[in-house]
Amino acid sequence: MITINVIAGDKEKDEFMHMFDLFEPFKHLGEALSIEYADTHVPTIEKLAKLKKVFEEGNYIVSSLWYAQKPEIHIVNWDTKVISNGTGWCMHHDYLKQFGILKPTEKKPISEFDEQVALEEFKDAHNKDKDNE
Repeated sequence: MITINVIAGDKEKDEFMHMFDLFEPFKHLGEALSIEYADTHVPTIEKLAKLKKVFEEGNYIVSSLWYAQKPEIHIVNWDTKVISNGTGWCMHHDYLKQFGILKPTEKKPISEFDEQVALEEFKDAHNKDKDNE
């Protein structure tokens, strides 16, 4: 099975919460949903974009979508900082981080670095230290 995870919420309720200042501009309604496809489904960003459009046409606000088996293929609204289900909330970024989805400006933990990349960065830093001596 191929699984697509989605964080989406009712658009009208979200707009209501914003209209009456119950939500800050960076907070949106959302619930975690999972959609399963047959193994023949080939994960692509284009397919995620089509699914996002379907949700939006169905009057949902979509904060993020990603393939569970390939989290590097994702669509994220990084302007959404907080997700609320109406009774509780979580930091959007922290929630996504547990699935391996990081902001483009954020470095991966050292354990996830490619060994060759880490070695090159070490050599660069070491050479700079030598130049400063």
